[in-house]
Amino acid sequence: MTVSGEDAVQNSMMEALQQENRDLREQLHQLKHERDALQARYQWMEAMLQQSHIPICFWSGADQMYVFANQAYLTRTAKPDAIGKPLRQVFAEDEVPGLMDLVERCYREGETQIIPEAFVWLENEETGEREELWYNLIHNPVRNAEGDVMGVSLFAMDVTKQVRLAKQFHIFHALVENAADGIGVAKSDGTITYANPAYRQMLLYGNELVGSNILDSYAEPAEKMMALVQHVTESGYWQGELTYQRKDGSTFPGMLSAFSISNPAGQVQAVAGIVHDVTEQRRQEAERTSFQQQLIEVQRQALRELSTPLIPISDDVVIMPLIGTIDSNRAQMVMETLLEGIAHYQAELVIIDITGVIVVDTQVAQTFIQAAQAVKLLGARVMLTGIQPQIAQTLVHLGVDLSTIETRGSLQAGITAALQHEFRS
Repeated sequence: MTVSGEDAVQNSMMEALQQENRDLREQLHQLKHERDALQARYQWMEAMLQQSHIPICFWSGADQMYVFANQAYLTRTAKPDAIGKPLRQVFAEDEVPGLMDLVERCYREGETQIIPEAFVWLENEETGEREELWYNLIHNPVRNAEGDVMGVSLFAMDVTKQVRLAKQFHIFHALVENAADGIGVAKSDGTITYANPAYRQMLLYGNELVGSNILDSYAEPAEKMMALVQHVTESGYWQGELTYQRKDGSTFPGMLSAFSISNPAGQVQAVAGIVHDVTEQRRQEAERTSFQQQLIEVQRQALRELSTPLIPISDDVVIMPLIGTIDSNRAQMVMETLLEGIAHYQAELVIIDITGVIVVDTQVAQTFIQAAQAVKLLGARVMLTGIQPQIAQTLVHLGVDLSTIETRGSLQAGITAALQHEFRS
């Protein structure tokens, strides 16, 4: 059976259509495969972005419409309904100072905008109250296939902890740098790694102090200092006074408070110390001790003058009235005052009145005898007055010999006798 020309043309067209259909089905299959791959990649990337702990979002168009924000972003900003809303409707200007203008500039100029340690006000997840936070904000322009900017993406790195630590460090660094006491830090091998201005000035090393060995700063035996460092390393703390040596060789006393610095694992990394120069304190203590000694001496002298008074009644006669109990110390003062008084007043007669003395024992009586003998060596004599009956009886019972001493029954009688003798002379 022969095929006409018309049938041949139709068959050819049919085969061409069938081939085209096969090609289209192949292309469709390829497109579906690519679509599925792209969709899988998109889902993978979306899942990665959603699960990221870094807040991430994407704004579309010139009005910065939220089209994507991961859970970290929505939770941290406390803006769960942000999707589908423009940026200026979601945030107030005071919550994110300067953010609106920066996002607009990134979209308009098509250049990445980075803000390190950007300050923001966000609600606390637990309390609901606004708190100060700091983020490193990275804004990138997002372009379509033609290269036109279609939106802006944001990656926000929370650096609040680091900023707060930096602020604390700045405060403590300022405190240490301006402290009046010397503050230093040394490694475990004794190498000084930090010394504040006061410490550098205290030791006269200046900046040379950093890098030197801690043992060079002390006028103490090396064994003692090594034992001290070992103690601080093991126990964590030591306090006491040490002698420090300046660069010029001079020394000074310093009160040291030393402590160890450990890492989170508890391993000692360094030893730090706070040094207070106690030179002035020790000088004041010595001065105070000297003043106290002087005061004690003045008080002792006043007590001596009160307990052993010496009263001149004429050019040649002095009186020493005694009251109360006489012990060995007071007896010694009587002797010293008596002899000093005779030499000072050039007296020829000393009247010792014991009217107010309660008890006279052998020791006291012996003091009077020794005083009379000493006075005699100075060319003078002693008169004892005011001997009470009970004291006279005691002296007799004790067998005390007062024959070398003049006596009178009362002070008045003694003064009368002395003045009469002086008058006759």
